[in-house]
Amino acid sequence: MRTLFTFAVRSVWILCFISPAIGQDNGPANANRSGLTVTASASSDHVRFTAPSSVVQIRLEVYNTRGKKVFDNEVRGGNLLDWHLQDGQADRLSDDTYLCVVTVKSLSGKLTQRIASLTIEKASARLQALDVSQITTQQTEAIGPMEANASLTVLQVDEQRTATVVAHDGEDGQITRGRGALSFRLGDFFTGKDKEQMRLTAEGNLGIGVGNPQSKLDVDGLIRASDSKRSAARLVLKAAAASRNAVQSRDGGGMVKAMAVIEDFVSQPVLRCYNSQLSGSAASTPPCGLTFSKQGAGHYLIDFGFEVDDRFVLVSPIFAGFANVVEIDPLSVTANQIRVRVKDLDSADLDRPFYIFIF
Repeated sequence: MRTLFTFAVRSVWILCFISPAIGQDNGPANANRSGLTVTASASSDHVRFTAPSSVVQIRLEVYNTRGKKVFDNEVRGGNLLDWHLQDGQADRLSDDTYLCVVTVKSLSGKLTQRIASLTIEKASARLQALDVSQITTQQTEAIGPMEANASLTVLQVDEQRTATVVAHDGEDGQITRGRGALSFRLGDFFTGKDKEQMRLTAEGNLGIGVGNPQSKLDVDGLIRASDSKRSAARLVLKAAAASRNAVQSRDGGGMVKAMAVIEDFVSQPVLRCYNSQLSGSAASTPPCGLTFSKQGAGHYLIDFGFEVDDRFVLVSPIFAGFANVVEIDPLSVTANQIRVRVKDLDSADLDRPFYIFIF
């Protein structure tokens, strides 16, 4: 008697849940079946369920072989759900075979249910596609009627997938690509007349106007940094397309008097530069009036050709995460010259380029 009561309550709940979708579809009964593909992939510690971006809600219910519900995340927003193989009390499920029922709701209000079999054994979890006919009698009584061909699409962990997916887990929106860089493009995609504007590599380097960015932010073009509360404190830099020399624009109250990118292990150490004391192309053509010389292991002298001991000086490495970071020698800013050294490694030479700014 209790079983029949549970079955009746479950059926009423299903009808109430589905009725909004039926009300929006005036077609035949089987036309209400959604063709949405809901995928699932299992690892040793969690299962990920995903649905297309048109899905706005997702729900997971898990039943054991006796038809007892052991987990229910209730209805939540989004089209992505990560379940960590835990029951309603946050304890890991014991070894057994479970029925996973995923219900998703699309923008149109249609509901779609998909099922799969999950086997937990020792420290492993394995998903299998499941036909309605394979559900136990107790599970059928617990979940109510299911449409045919309702199996989840089970993805294997070792499969190579190159899709780019837009998803939402109920809290954060996500853009994920399966392999390679993420290219942001504008134009007509369907005719091939689109053009890349920005690229995020697998290494986490972001390039704007740069096809192969070599640092966390690599920009070819005009850069403007501003503060609405301090409009005068703005710096505008421009990388010339041909020579890629750093050029300062005086627009917006730029304050850099001179700057350079310096590298010790090349024939021309001053790679890019700007010197406000020079005019024309000489102001941005290396070495821009700067003289760079080595003063012993790990010590270097830069002569700017104008007085710098009354200015602010900034020295910074271009790449983070290496040992040979440079710093200004204490009390070394005299007249036109600045001395820099390899920090904490007096016996070492520079192995990476660095920036130096005079404000």
